Order: sequence, then structure tokens, then C-alpha cells
Amino acid sequence: KIVLTDDNPLIIKLLRELSLRMGHTVKEAYNGKEALEILQNESADILIIDKDMPIMNGIEAVKLIRELPTGKELRIYALTGDWD
Repeated sequence: KIVLTDDNPLIIKLLRELSLRMGHTVKEAYNGKEALEILQNESADILIIDKDMPIMNGIEAVKLIRELPTGKELRIYALTGDWD
């Protein structure tokens, strides 16, 4: 299972289509708080998360997710559209 986290619906759509074609189950979150809530209630194999999002950014979310019982083993991939 993959948890896709980005505030841009177009990015979520693209990643969802790619993940589904590869045979993965997908959950979607549109900010770090939603991703954290998903992972507090169910396990996942991979988290793909944007760095800059409203409500809770990816960096804050990853810190909290790593504290979860299943968070230490979770593979996390960060995305960003920043060029700075």
C-alpha cells in the first residue's frame, strides 16, 4: 500500500495512476495531517509526500510519522516543486 500526499490534485492523480498500474493499493492525503491520520490507523509500505503543503508540511509530518510504531520501517520518498 502506498500513501500519496500532496496538496496538488494533479500530482496525486498522476502518482495514483502510476501506482495503480504497478498493482499497488493507494490512499490519498492532501496535507501532512491527513497522511499522519491515515498512518495512525492503518499500515502502509511506502509514503510519498510533498515537502511544502498547508496545515502540516511534509517535514513536520515525517517527524511525527517516524514516531509511530510502524513509522520506523516505512519507506518514505519526499517530493518538492521548489527550485530554490
